[in-house]
Parts: sequence; C-alpha cells; structure tokens
Amino acid sequence: MYEDKRLEREEDEAFARLQRLRKQRKILKEKGVKMVREGLENMDALEAREDEQRRALLADDPVVALDWPSLGLELPVGLDFGGGTPGVPSGSSAGV
Repeated sequence: MYEDKRLEREEDEAFARLQRLRKQRKILKEKGVKMVREGLENMDALEAREDEQRRALLADDPVVALDWPSLGLELPVGLDFGGGTPGVPSGSSAGV
C-alpha cells in the first residue's frame, strides 16, 4: 500500500516536471522565432529589447508617469514596475 502511494507520488512529480519542461521548450521556441524575425543575434539581445519595450509602455502609463514626489507622495504600495521605481519605505503608513 505504502509502495503504491510512493509510486503514484513519483509519477505525479515526473508528470509535473515533464509539463514544466514542455512549457519551457514552447517558450524557448517562441522566443527563438521572435529573435530570428527581429534579426537579433542572441536571447540576451531579445530580452533587452523586450525590457526596452516594456519600459516604453510603462512610460505612457499615467500612474507611472505621474511625478509623485512633486505631489509630496511616493508611488503607491505594490506599484513597483521595476527599473528602480521608489517604493514606500517599510513601516511607513503612506499609501494606506
């Protein structure tokens, strides 16, 4: 009985691992196609371009583009969009 449970658990873990690998392979294929289509030489260049595009989109977001410090405020808690956006210091009640 215990052996059956152990084998079933191992089978579930192997299946989950296989699913993750298939998902990763699919993502890599999609990124590879995008890399070639955009004429980039490697995955790092593709990721740099994607980061640049993401930052450009965020720059157009009125919440991010708002000059919070000029209003005596900081970017609301939980809205750190990467790129070093300042957040509310820990222990602060700002934004609550």
